[in-house]
Amino acid sequence: MLKPIRIRLLSAAGQIHTMFDKLNKTLTGAYYEPIVYLSSQVVAGTNHKVLCKMLPSAGNNDAVGTYVIATVYEDLEGKAEVTELLYSGVAAPQPYHPDNPTTGGWSEPKNFEPTEEVKTAVKKAYETADPIPYDPVALLGSQVVAGMNYLVLCRSNPSGAASSEYAILTVYANLQGKAETTNIANFAPEKDGSPADEVSASSQAE
Repeated sequence: MLKPIRIRLLSAAGQIHTMFDKLNKTLTGAYYEPIVYLSSQVVAGTNHKVLCKMLPSAGNNDAVGTYVIATVYEDLEGKAEVTELLYSGVAAPQPYHPDNPTTGGWSEPKNFEPTEEVKTAVKKAYETADPIPYDPVALLGSQVVAGMNYLVLCRSNPSGAASSEYAILTVYANLQGKAETTNIANFAPEKDGSPADEVSASSQAE
């Protein structure tokens, strides 16, 4: 089992980006963009668990990526291979660009670190639960509506079990300060053409 370590956003993780650059050159039909480093396991080399955007090819700004969790084995010589993929089925928002804003649509943040507003929204969506079943790890996207929609990567066992599972939550925060979870996408192996289990979820935000 992979042992969870401190979550690290990848803005400064040059070693991981270098590893994926080498890995992507060996692949056909898919390109992996690392987003959040989740955990590691030292073996005869290292297993890395990373949230990625999976794209059909590099450099295609119009392509819609989807979120996957990739386990990558890196040997002692620096060679890497993907040993496991878990699919969410969730489309990644386009990165925000000031010259081409997406009015009313989802946009990817410049910084994936969950803000206090996002943490508060998740907490309020589960305010009747003890303990809260989801711990925000990264903000993947936001959408301005009559309030805000947030796309949030969460750890689903924040109490600290031996291994962590993850889900992508869509959380709606209204203008009155209340919040609810409108969708939960669980990561799972690809099955019968359906990449993952995606369920609607409505928590009571009284």
